[in-house]
Amino acid sequence: MCLLTACKLARPLLSKRLALRGILLQADIEVSTKRIFHATALNSRHSSNDLSHSFRDLREVIDNFGASCKAASGSSTGLFGETTLKHPRDFLTIARKSQERASVLVRRITEAPRRGPREMAAVVRNIDRLSDMLCKVIDMAEFVRTAHPDPDWSSAAEQAHQYLCNYMNVLNTSTGMYQTLAAAIRAPEVKSLLSPEGLHVAHIFLQDFEKSAIHLPEHDRQRFVSLSDSVLSLSTAFSQNLQAGEGRPPARFQPSWLASLPEPILQGIMDESLCFDGIIELRADSPYLMQIIRNSTNASAREAAYRSAFASGKPQKALLEALLERRAQLAKLSGYESFAHMVLKDKMARDPGNVIRFLHSQLSLICGNVEKEVQLLLSQQRPQLGSARLRAWDREFLANRHIDHFSPPTTPLSQFFSVGTVFSGISRLFSHLFGMHLQLVPSAAGEVWCKDVLKLEVIDEDAGGPVGVIYADLWSRAGKPSGAAHFTVRCSRRVDLDEEQDDIDSVFSGGDLPTLSDSPFTGQPQCTNDREGLYQQPIVALLCDFRRPSAGNSPSFLQWPEIETLFHEMGHALHSMVGRTEFQNVSGTRCATDFVEVPSILMEHFLTDPSVLPLFARHYSTDQPLPYEHLQKHLHSASQFKHLERYDELLLSLLDQRLHLRSPEDSRFDSTSTFEQAQEEAALLTPVQNLDWQGRFAHLVSYPASYYSYPLDRAIASALWEQLFRPDALSRRQGQLYKESVLAPGGGKDARSLIQSVLPTWNDLQ
Repeated sequence: MCLLTACKLARPLLSKRLALRGILLQADIEVSTKRIFHATALNSRHSSNDLSHSFRDLREVIDNFGASCKAASGSSTGLFGETTLKHPRDFLTIARKSQERASVLVRRITEAPRRGPREMAAVVRNIDRLSDMLCKVIDMAEFVRTAHPDPDWSSAAEQAHQYLCNYMNVLNTSTGMYQTLAAAIRAPEVKSLLSPEGLHVAHIFLQDFEKSAIHLPEHDRQRFVSLSDSVLSLSTAFSQNLQAGEGRPPARFQPSWLASLPEPILQGIMDESLCFDGIIELRADSPYLMQIIRNSTNASAREAAYRSAFASGKPQKALLEALLERRAQLAKLSGYESFAHMVLKDKMARDPGNVIRFLHSQLSLICGNVEKEVQLLLSQQRPQLGSARLRAWDREFLANRHIDHFSPPTTPLSQFFSVGTVFSGISRLFSHLFGMHLQLVPSAAGEVWCKDVLKLEVIDEDAGGPVGVIYADLWSRAGKPSGAAHFTVRCSRRVDLDEEQDDIDSVFSGGDLPTLSDSPFTGQPQCTNDREGLYQQPIVALLCDFRRPSAGNSPSFLQWPEIETLFHEMGHALHSMVGRTEFQNVSGTRCATDFVEVPSILMEHFLTDPSVLPLFARHYSTDQPLPYEHLQKHLHSASQFKHLERYDELLLSLLDQRLHLRSPEDSRFDSTSTFEQAQEEAALLTPVQNLDWQGRFAHLVSYPASYYSYPLDRAIASALWEQLFRPDALSRRQGQLYKESVLAPGGGKDARSLIQSVLPTWNDLQ
């Protein structure tokens, strides 16, 4: 998995809320825009007055953009500015050219032992260049197949993605590259030529090759490739079916069960439902199921709605279990006890035993508070509800009842949180802490996949120029995935040390020579001059599903959970932007999976600090800041059951580990039984029997055997907040320390050492 690992770590970083939602129940502007783009164009270092105008203009454009934006005119420059990517058919052409170009680099790597220590020392960089060359296409295709509204584009991206991932699986079992790399690491005269980061990356590559059964006979290596291809196909099918929701059972109700519902809800149900022999039937994706769970006083109605709304269906369960079996077979073939053991070997956690002990310790810590919150919910239960225990389908109903009866009214907050105001506040926060801010720039024709996508440059205020680009696709539209996600489209890496001509000179002596024009992408990517060298500028894409502003009306306003999610995803984007590593394989979010959520979760802590709040919470029409006490009241009301939410996260982490500890020989394995056993093991709430919710757990694809990263990184982020930022949340000194010591190294240093460089006593997993 040497090369493919890098691309997998650039997977969409999904909001945690997407995974928890199923269990949680229980949870003339065009002219103005051109003026603003012109006024904020960067041509020198920014003064404080320039920045004030930039923040104000950012807010103004975003709050009007989604209501009135038009597609850029002119000839197409190509998607993401790539001039070779103007039509869907170009995707597969680029993929094939990438493979052809990669084959030259592969040959150079395997021929390196004949050319001496200097060329052997270049092997690490050349493997990273090979990974970067392929991941540029794979990562872009991963995003386009997910987000592009044109099915021709998404289909072409899927083909290119599959084509190059299959090639990656072949490269991951290349004995020639593995043997050359192993020889380079063993030779003292070669090691002495490697930087500390280069040596660290070399060992990462070596471990990943070994995870790919590189040491096994040819027949077994071919089986590894076949299994890896199967895992990729099953993962894609699982994710696609998750969106489609096919095979989920409908909910069926006796009419009397629904009698207590408010009339508007009941009328909506009757308009949408089918009726068979006096039984009312609703589709599993009906929004009225949630209304029934929250509002019906009939326990049978709530249970029926719950079991339909949170079932995955037999086809999806079968896909999941086939995926888990293939992963288990991969692990066994590579010599590991389980897939979880295989995944965790190079993580901070090291092995599943450490993860499970950590999760149990966290469950013990919250046990008393969970019990208090359960009793608080049960106190709202009337005798006719018929249970003295908290059942999953009662949780949301009782929480709503408690809030309605006992929570003091709070001041509506949404008008203080327009999308533009929040983005402007994030830009201000970045400026305070890191000397960086966001600047809107116009996109060219064909550069973006939808006309209302914003292009934001991340500006380094000291250097006076951009260090990366964020494409923000903010507004909801038909067919777009729900929730929020961060995608890495291109990573940062140092490029001035590349020796591209040597790729040709070291392999070919004449005849049919490939040339550098065979590169799939024309021109050079945007680069940033750093004091140490020249770095490829990163590109990330941010997907959200905010309500679109209305033309001539008020802007789009965010609810508090949406603000938390936006700050979280911008934490990932920041990590990608400030990464300064020689190698793309360890750039930014391409770090240990159980460390990658630290920057995003830390961003959430800034939300509730009194000094930060005025930066992003201002009334859209008066610009008055939100009084802090109003937010405090809201947070108190919203967090009354925060330990139950924490329990959900720990339960899912435990489920993830147990699913990936399965043995390929276990013919009796059943993922639903494993889900029930995980609930029993967590031992804090009544288990839900015979519910195959696990087939709705999206992070089983994006974070296999690694979902524990959320609670672990939450603990790390809390410690960072307390020791670095709580005394002064806008401290540039602390911001620079965090940026340079934790963010910039990405995965180029061991994650434990990064944490301990600022938290010397940290030992949560020991």
